Amino acid sequence: MGGVSKAYLVVYNVCCLCLWGLALVEGVTTVADWASLSEVWGRSSKYVIVGQLLMILEVFHAVLGMVRSPVFTTWLQVQSRLWILFATMACASAQSQPFCGLMVLSWSLVEIVRYSFYLCALFLVAAKGPYALFWA
Repeated sequence: MGGVSKAYLVVYNVCCLCLWGLALVEGVTTVADWASLSEVWGRSSKYVIVGQLLMILEVFHAVLGMVRSPVFTTWLQVQSRLWILFATMACASAQSQPFCGLMVLSWSLVEIVRYSFYLCALFLVAAKGPYALFWA
């Protein structure tokens, strides 16, 4: 991988990690304030929307060979998330459901681990990386 590609991927992964971290902080803060899960979307949606839309770039990363991910699998994951995102954005009643807050919290947790893994993989050899991220 070239230096420019690696630098771009580092910036991309850091941005995504920060967005999902902010979504998680907003979601956990909402629940910690004794609000219900149904209020999580309202406070964290701006980070979730941008984070999910940035995932479109991951298809291009795969197509261009910047990452080793299979193109079809990446596309499938991205489009399925976008369907859920657009359905949630289009339906105001869905946004106020507890499942929507749970979706935000679960996506945030998963994406934080995923982007942390990608960042470590860019800098470390898997055999020498943090065991907790490379155990699989």
